Amino acid sequence: MIEPRIQYVASADGVQIAYTTIGQGPPVVLAANAWGDIAANTSSRGFGMAQELRDGGLELVVYDGRGAGSSDRNVSDISLAARLADLEAVVDKLALERFALIGVVHGCSTAVAYAAKHPQRVTRMAVFAPYSRGSDYYSSTPVLRAIRTLSDMAEEHWEFFTLSLANWMVNFQMPLSPER
Repeated sequence: MIEPRIQYVASADGVQIAYTTIGQGPPVVLAANAWGDIAANTSSRGFGMAQELRDGGLELVVYDGRGAGSSDRNVSDISLAARLADLEAVVDKLALERFALIGVVHGCSTAVAYAAKHPQRVTRMAVFAPYSRGSDYYSSTPVLRAIRTLSDMAEEHWEFFTLSLANWMVNFQMPLSPER
């Protein structure tokens, strides 16, 4: 397990964004997803991207997007522009002139927007399981349809909802892309 040294930077609107770097070498930035990416990429139960990149002689830059993980959670603006400002704050704080950029699922739109706005800084970009419309993604992914159905009953049956969601999170991996 990698123990990250979490640091903070203020985004343009003052939101505190948690970030860390892992490994040494050319930088690879992971655009924040909808959950806490630091824990997901540095814990033994996480995705494990950090270990592979570090072993490959690269430096992984990971940050928790606004509203998630160790970043400020009490936020109202989670727009693409706000998420783009978070990414800009992190790479500017680290003074990264040029870097590779990765977007996974929800982080894909942020990665693409950043590359379009700053093409001179992005050396390479990879996106994994992108989607063009959130409604399509959520309606075509079975697990997310089930969570949405459970969410409808959450107000009346909160304990059932939270136990069901917690059980799913502990025992199953969510498919990253919709069924075809």
